[in-house]
Amino acid sequence: MTPREAVHKLVDTLPEQELHAAQRFLEFLQEHEDALLVESCEPEEATPEELAAIQRSREDYKHGRFFSLDEVERRLLGPKPGRTSSTVSVRQKRGNPKKASARR
Repeated sequence: MTPREAVHKLVDTLPEQELHAAQRFLEFLQEHEDALLVESCEPEEATPEELAAIQRSREDYKHGRFFSLDEVERRLLGPKPGRTSSTVSVRQKRGNPKKASARR
């Protein structure tokens, strides 16, 4: 099935109340065709600086120098509602007594 045939099949299965939105979206794509075209799908070569940054990141990860998503969220957004005080922080893991004792 070609992409055109697949689109026709999808349009034929849309509920009646969704057809206007689909029409507007397809018109948008048609009007902005030039802006939406991708010049090339060829991957770009990484610069020496980018390759060095990737290597540093891999080394940091290998040596445990990173934060989990949960830790980043805690630092940026504060504690989540319902989170218990038994959650161990990075400072407690690293043995920072000043901060660890304040949480006990």
